[in-house]
This record gives sequence, structure tokens and C-alpha cells, in this order.
Amino acid sequence: MDWIRPGEWGAAVLDFLRKAGDVVVSVLDVVMHYLPLLTLLVAAGVAVVGLNTFRLRVKVDHADQWWKRAQYALDLSRSADEQMRRTSVELLQAIVPEELPTVGDRKQRRAARKANKKMWKIRDQEASVIRNVLNDLTVDDLRMPEDFLLSQDPGEGSMEEPDEGEVRG
Repeated sequence: MDWIRPGEWGAAVLDFLRKAGDVVVSVLDVVMHYLPLLTLLVAAGVAVVGLNTFRLRVKVDHADQWWKRAQYALDLSRSADEQMRRTSVELLQAIVPEELPTVGDRKQRRAARKANKKMWKIRDQEASVIRNVLNDLTVDDLRMPEDFLLSQDPGEGSMEEPDEGEVRG
């Protein structure tokens, strides 16, 4: 086996470092040439992520408000006051989205999908429950059994059920 002399070894290392440095410099030249484009692409990516986050935040806020309205309307449906129950029916009809048309003109179906796209989508089971409540309210002509009604109006802050011996006036 031949041993490399220290002078040759040092020259080989320096030659390797010189070639590696040339490669690094050429890569950096290319990167510097495309750096403005890279900056633009990163900024566009950040903008897309930011817009999607904003859209999600708007949907979450809309969902929160929808649930608050639904809960308020359902609480009103248990009110002893007939006018409050009528108001609850109107509120529930307003917040439950109509079912998308399955027949009819293609333009009408597309317009309905487009209109519902930006709204908060509730699950079919939830919409079904609220529609059943609406049907019960309208079928019973807004007359509820006394044990179903709240002891106070929902706006007054209490949702306690009456005691067994309590008589409503």
C-alpha cells in the first residue's frame, strides 16, 4: 500500500475544497437569481393559508351564531306564551336551510348549491330534528301540554323544569 505524503494529501484536500466551493458559488448564483421569484411564491403561499384561515373563522363564527339562534328558538317553543311559540316557529323556519332541489332546471340546482355553499351546513339529522319540532309545533296549532312548557320565558335566564307539585298559573 502506498502512503500519501503529507504535501500531496494537503493538495488533494485543497483541490476538493476548491471544487466544492465552486459548486456552492454556482448554486448560490442560481438561488440569488431566482430569489425574488421564491419570495413571491412564499408570499403567495402565506396569503392562501391566511385567506383559508379567515374563511374557516367566518364559518365557525356563523356556526356559533346559528346554534345560538336555534337554541333560542327551541327555548321559545317551550314558552307558555302562544305568541312566543309562534315566534319560535318563524325563527326555526328561517334558520333551517331548505333542502336542495333534486329535480328541475339545471341552472336552478346550480344556483341553489351556490347559495348554500357559503352558509353553515348542518347535518341532515339536525335539520330533521328541527323540522320535526316545526311539524309538531304547527300540527298542534302551537298548543303544548303544560308539562312541556318552561316555568319562565327563555329570555329570563332560567330553564328549570317545574317541580311535580308546582302549579302553573
